Amino acid sequence: MTDIQFIHAKSIHLNEGEIQMSANNKAILEAANAAIANGNYEGFLSFCADDTEWTFVGDSTLKGKAAVRQWMATTYIEPPTFRVAHFIAEGDFVTALGDITMKDEDGNEADYSYCDIWCFRDGKIVELRAFVIKRIKYSSSTSSTPTHNLSVRELEVLKLMAEGQSNSEIAAHLYLSHNTIKTYVRAIFNKLGVDHRVQAAVVALLQGLI
Repeated sequence: MTDIQFIHAKSIHLNEGEIQMSANNKAILEAANAAIANGNYEGFLSFCADDTEWTFVGDSTLKGKAAVRQWMATTYIEPPTFRVAHFIAEGDFVTALGDITMKDEDGNEADYSYCDIWCFRDGKIVELRAFVIKRIKYSSSTSSTPTHNLSVRELEVLKLMAEGQSNSEIAAHLYLSHNTIKTYVRAIFNKLGVDHRVQAAVVALLQGLI
């Protein structure tokens, strides 16, 4: 085997390993979420490292499993209802986008949209960066959700992008050229005021664009 063949084979092996790791981390997160949905908070915490750190962007940071346990005890009056729209897994990270419904102390339900970026180490959750926003119910007299002047086609591209599809996959799905999709993606970034795909997915979900 030549040096080039060896490097190529090693690259394939590493890529396969990364794909498997991503799949494992996604499965761990799904199992952890299922535990929360069943009210088994200790079951969820079993998937967390002792030094896990959770940051709720714009709000607070929890350091350590004990802090997360206390937060769950006071926040989850009843087990929350998760509706995960998209999972995007890559290497040590899994991004989950969706909605969550929780009850407050008075038993009133509130709906939130979220984007959670989970980081894993050796099969354990070591970090969370959570973007959470309370969903606004628009009245029929308003113009519903904002669109940022995105065209119908740009909204289609944004939805596929948020699902984790690459530019090439989106191009194939919409029967368009790769360069055309790149143009749409740049336009979407400019209109949303973001710099990369994850930011675009977060804005799209939190503002009800997808």
